[in-house]
Amino acid sequence: MAYYLGDVMKKNQSIQNMKQEVATELGISLKDGDNRNLTARQSSAIGREMVRRMIKAQEMHMNGQK
Repeated sequence: MAYYLGDVMKKNQSIQNMKQEVATELGISLKDGDNRNLTARQSSAIGREMVRRMIKAQEMHMNGQK
């Protein structure tokens, strides 16, 4: 499957938006760019919730829901 640069950039921006949204909901402050100040626990909490949401979205898509 071929991806065009525009498609990749849109997906990357969507992931960044999701990351920011999840971090905000978890009470974790993110900066643009470098976030090396986050603990492993904070980083994994953000990643874990993002994966949960992506799995839920895919399951809904596969079941014909929006």
